[in-house]
Amino acid sequence: MFAKLVVVILALGVIACVLLTVRQQRMQAVHELANVQRQVAKLDRTLAHLRLEIAERTTPEKIAEMSRSLGPLRAIGVPEPVPAPAPAAAAPTGPTRTGSATPTRPAPAGGTPR
Repeated sequence: MFAKLVVVILALGVIACVLLTVRQQRMQAVHELANVQRQVAKLDRTLAHLRLEIAERTTPEKIAEMSRSLGPLRAIGVPEPVPAPAPAAAAPTGPTRTGSATPTRPAPAGGTPR
């Protein structure tokens, strides 16, 4: 009987220690989460301030001036456009045998007629 009582008391002690450890880990996680949220809020305020400062310093005239000072601009990683070939002889656009000015497309094969 005495051995059973000792085992029960030791088991309760171990369970209490495990519960305290889990509680401490939860408290630490909540603390770290609060710190991260404060840091994110601070960075959001800094970002908003920087955006405001950029908006105050940037005007369409300044952007046009900067682009003129850089010279002609072209896309990066895109090859120079190839000049279009000379147009071939144009097809006649006059009336056809059906009487319309535009050529007709053949009906699709299969299916039911509309």
